[in-house]
Amino acid sequence: MLGSANLTGRGLTHNLEVGVLLRGRDAARLAAHFDALMGPCGPLRRRPPR
Repeated sequence: MLGSANLTGRGLTHNLEVGVLLRGRDAARLAAHFDALMGPCGPLRRRPPR
């Protein structure tokens, strides 16, 4: 399940929040894409836990 929940005032009034359930090959491809984006050579970094 990939989803979003921005429950701030702006999130509730100005953003479209959606969720999608992916299975099989599509889910694996999306997971691999995000792993590559957040990997050592990717442009994104994981936020440390608070």
